[in-house]
Order: sequence, then structure tokens, then C-alpha cells
Amino acid sequence: MERIAAAAIRIDGTVYTGPHHHQIFRYIRALKQSNPISEQGFITNTNRYVNRFEAGKIAFDAKQIDHLTECLFSEDLWSVHDNVFLGEVK
Repeated sequence: MERIAAAAIRIDGTVYTGPHHHQIFRYIRALKQSNPISEQGFITNTNRYVNRFEAGKIAFDAKQIDHLTECLFSEDLWSVHDNVFLGEVK
């Protein structure tokens, strides 16, 4: 079953991944010294990039979140009780 593995930001065909989108943006700014036009989404365990809307359905179907959401945020994949990422960052 496909699952959400990590937050991702795609810029000009290059995909950057990490636990949270804001952390990825910090890394990108450190590399490029600018705020490039980007698309925010997620990488699945099949290494497929998906947007926030598709990611919400995938995470719900995989039981990574307990409610269906139209727009997934990386924070939705963190357990509030034990501060553990519910994805599969490798």
C-alpha cells in the first residue's frame, strides 16, 4: 500500500525532501540564497511526488491520519502525543 514518506518541495523538476516543508525551505534558501517559485507536496514510499490534495487521500487510506483531509500538511503526520513522524523518511 502506498504511504506518505516525507514532505517535499519541487523546484524546476528537482524534488527536495524532509520532515517539514519549512525545514526544506530553509535548506533551499541556504543553497540558492533566494525564495524560488516552488510546489509543495509529498513523496510516497514508491518515490512518487504527489501534491497536498492527493497526499491527504493517500495518508488517510494508509491510516497515517485518522480523518480525510483535502490538503495534507506535514504536521498532520506527526503524533501530538509522542512527537513521532508517522511517515517513512529514509
